[in-house]
Amino acid sequence: MKRQEQKILLNSNEISKVLRKYHLFKSYNSRQINSIYFDDIDFNNFYDGEEGTVPRKKVRFRWYGNYKEINFNSPFSGKIEIKETLQNFRLKKKINAEAKNFAYLEKIIKKLFNKNLKGVCMITYLRHYYENKKLRFTYDENIKCNNLKSLSFYSIKNNIVEAKFDDSNLYNFNSVFGDKVTKFSKYSLAISKLYKV
Repeated sequence: MKRQEQKILLNSNEISKVLRKYHLFKSYNSRQINSIYFDDIDFNNFYDGEEGTVPRKKVRFRWYGNYKEINFNSPFSGKIEIKETLQNFRLKKKINAEAKNFAYLEKIIKKLFNKNLKGVCMITYLRHYYENKKLRFTYDENIKCNNLKSLSFYSIKNNIVEAKFDDSNLYNFNSVFGDKVTKFSKYSLAISKLYKV
């Protein structure tokens, strides 16, 4: 059975209620997550997401910790992640990557996908981890993005919970949270804000 997931827009007070309701405990230390997303010149990955096209893919390079501590003009390491959305589930593949510089990373990604993909934005946020025996929650806050050309960051006001579970019959989040259940995508929102597409 493929793992299901839903996203819910919650504030800090609401997340406390959710943790109590589902008897969730902290399962991992909170950490800063940083991702650079790649797309082609026409933003086809972005538009596929907006239109709900399946199958579709997102490609990103991810690392953890203070994003300011990585120097893209020098050797650095992280993971290339490919998220593929199919009809009723999603797949994620991770590839360890070491690059001499950012241009070298783009060459690696172009070779992997045989497409002219370029880094189009960076997204950084603080993630908290919770779970019970059947449910995993991540709670992301302080979400910011930039276009890789400027030192300025755009702050995304929403905080997002992602619930992951195996049995969709056990959890009906729509009945509990109503219109707070969303298809929110950090990448789509970042591209909309940064590039006005």
